[in-house]
Amino acid sequence: MKKISMLTCLFLLCAVALAPALEVSPLQLAVWGPEIQMCDQTTEIWGLRLNLPYGVSDSVSGLDLGICGRAGEANALQVNFVNYAGALKGGQLGIMNVATEDVYGGQVALYNNIKGDGYGFQVGLFNHAREFSGVQFGFFNRCTAMFGVQVGIFNIIDESPIPFFPIVNGAF
Repeated sequence: MKKISMLTCLFLLCAVALAPALEVSPLQLAVWGPEIQMCDQTTEIWGLRLNLPYGVSDSVSGLDLGICGRAGEANALQVNFVNYAGALKGGQLGIMNVATEDVYGGQVALYNNIKGDGYGFQVGLFNHAREFSGVQFGFFNRCTAMFGVQVGIFNIIDESPIPFFPIVNGAF
């Protein structure tokens, strides 16, 4: 057991020491990104990023945990109170999720917003997307165009023959 603990500590020490010089890192520890974090914002994170409380990376692949995480491109599961990504392939779980580009996967939060196109699902009180293919489940669901179903109290599909319909709305 001592050998495993020693090897783990040695691995983490090497990762911390070498991180600033690498273009790719398996670990990112961020206090206030991009100024106070282990790796530069441009270093690709392939593994775990801890945002304590706020981290910024251009690219994250793996698991993104903490209070507030921002990624230019996320091929990851983001689990933060606030998740912000450019393009997302994976999922976001938090209180507020925002993606400024296309999303392939899902968002679960009180507030979900996809400024690009969404392919997958959104579960929350308020769900919004430009064009969406999949399922939106929440109190208020809105998208410009849809190929799928909305389940909620207020369901709005702007470019639909029936733009508003409560409980269940859909377009195919």
